[in-house]
Parts: sequence; C-alpha cells; structure tokens
Amino acid sequence: MQNLNTTKISQTQYSFFLFLFISLTLSLPVHATWKKEVVSSINLNLTTLNNWAEGGEGALTWNLKASGKFELDTTKYNWTNQGKIGYGQTKLGDDDFRKSLDEIFFETLYRYKLTSLLNPYGSATLQSQWTKGYKYTDTSKTPQSSFWDPGYLTQSVGMGLNPVENLILRLGFSLKQTFSEKYGFADKAETKKVESLLIEPGLESISTYSLKFKTILKYDTKFGVFVNFKGIEEIDAKWENLFTAQLAKFLQFQFGLTMLYDVNQDKETQIKQDMSLALSYSFF
Repeated sequence: MQNLNTTKISQTQYSFFLFLFISLTLSLPVHATWKKEVVSSINLNLTTLNNWAEGGEGALTWNLKASGKFELDTTKYNWTNQGKIGYGQTKLGDDDFRKSLDEIFFETLYRYKLTSLLNPYGSATLQSQWTKGYKYTDTSKTPQSSFWDPGYLTQSVGMGLNPVENLILRLGFSLKQTFSEKYGFADKAETKKVESLLIEPGLESISTYSLKFKTILKYDTKFGVFVNFKGIEEIDAKWENLFTAQLAKFLQFQFGLTMLYDVNQDKETQIKQDMSLALSYSFF
C-alpha cells in the first residue's frame, strides 16, 4: 500500500510540474530573450611512485562537473532555471576507486515583480546522486545510499525580497518530499513499518548572493533553512559557497565549501570542502 501511495503522489507531482512548465512557457513573450550560461570542467590528478625512498602511495583523482543557468528577465517577472551535476572518483595505492563527488541538482524559480523590492515566488527543486555511496572500514564497505535513495523534491511559494542587485531573500511555505526505498532516509523512527516516502510541510528561508569582478573572479553563496511544522527541533540547514577564478580561457580554479545539517541524514553537521584546478569550457 505504501508503494501504491508513493506512485500516486509521484504521478500527481509530475503532472503538476508539467502543467506549471507548459503554463509558464505559453506565457512567455513572443520575442523572449534568455540569458544562458553553461560551463563544464574536467579535473585529473595523477601521482605515480616507483622505488621512492621517501615513501608514499600513488594516487589518481578525476572528476567531471557541469553547471547551467537559463534566465528570462522581463519588467513583470523573472524565471530562472539552473542546475549542476558532477561525478568524480579517487584511487589511492592498491585500493579500489572511491567516489569523491556525486551530485544532481536542478531548480526552477519564478518571481513576479509586484514592486521593485517585493517579488512573490514559486519554486521547485530536485536533488539526488548518481551511484551507490559506501561507508568504508579497513576491511569492508557497506552501501548507505544510491541513485534516488535519497532523492529530494521540494515545492515552495512565498515572498521574495530583492534589496540590492544579485541579492535575493526568500521566505515561504514549503513541501519537502524525501524518497528512500532501501536505506531509511524517509523512515520514521516512531512507526513500526518502513516508509519509503517522507512528506514534510514547513517554512523555508533562502538567501542567495552572487558577486562578480569583471570576468575573472566570481563568488556565489546560498544559505537555506527548512523548518518542519513539527517544531524547532526539525530544522534542516545548508550553506553553499563557491569561489571561481578564470585563470585563462580554458583554465579554471575553484574552491567550494558546503555545510549541511539534516537530522534525517545525520545528527551532526556535515562539511565538504573541495579545491580544483581544471580545464573548463563555456558553451555560451
């Protein structure tokens, strides 16, 4: 019965997204002009050792990233669609490859310009990963996540504030769905049955800011908080920071810092840092 209910809810969500997308598309001006930005990058690091007196182990690290943003900005509204995907692995010595990057994220955000400052909005996000994730020990590995396990869908409506250029503040009502068939991310500890879908209504607050210095340096930050209506103990928070330096036409340096607190994943704060020097290509 749980799987049947999950299927019905999923079909309803997909129908809603399709209807929303078609409605917004049909409302576009005939001569609408989109601002487009698509960037991809590849990073490879190889270290080999042979009879090296100082010791150490050889290492191989690679990752692929792509991000895109399509924005339609008119006098009445702004419609922004953006996403990022990435995958990477690391091999140390004789160990097997272990993934070091695994990300799928898409967001669509529609803001109606009620005044120069106040923008009612509606948004939807999708987030998951590509492959299985493992917890490693010295002698074993245990799977703890996989594609769409967990998977997240979030729909929100509320009021946005645009006090200065490139700074957007949003506060609204949100419906967050967590999908997990096998690894328990959607399971409720207080029930005997194992749930594969967790639906959480609540409030969201999201702040985004982007700072660009000419075409060389760029800083993007996003801070989001979700508060379940159950109470203040059910708070999820995520802070993402990305610093990018375009060193040459096809050479890019990036430093990223992400801090995450999600009680359904872990009761401790999760931190991820990554720094890369990669070949990059901009399609627009």
